[in-house]
Amino acid sequence: MPTPESSFAAQDNIALENEKTLLEEVESRFRTEAVEREARLIVEAKERFMKLTEI
Repeated sequence: MPTPESSFAAQDNIALENEKTLLEEVESRFRTEAVEREARLIVEAKERFMKLTEI
């Protein structure tokens, strides 16, 4: 029969694993959004440069 301490340790481990998973998902989303934003900014910069060189 598990002791109360071991039961809490298992619950703590599960909570930590859940938190880790959540943080990894958020980090992944953040990185994806950052890459997409960077790509949009590069396109905008190229478009502005092309307009400047048309003059």
